Amino acid sequence: MEFREKLLKVDQVLNSDDTKALAFLCKDILKCAISSVKSPIDLFKLLEEKDNLSEDQPYLLADLLRAIEHFQLLRELDLHSTMSTTVNPITPYRKLLYELSKDIGQK
Repeated sequence: MEFREKLLKVDQVLNSDDTKALAFLCKDILKCAISSVKSPIDLFKLLEEKDNLSEDQPYLLADLLRAIEHFQLLRELDLHSTMSTTVNPITPYRKLLYELSKDIGQK
């Protein structure tokens, strides 16, 4: 599957809560207001503009899907074994905040 097709598939599968979660996880990466992000495609465009996401570097997409626990989608897109060979752009702090917000929301 071509990279653009993968991005469109993600856009089709994720709901608005997932989109908000992705935008939250990318806030430190983008260093700009994420209020304009209404869909995953909006976020992907911003990430591509900042050279954080491309066909040659699908690592961030895989890391984001892992963080929001969309493991089935990772397998469908054949990204389940994609791991960054460099530093993960999603900060541990941002991941921790996301995990805490999930825990709080479940109570």
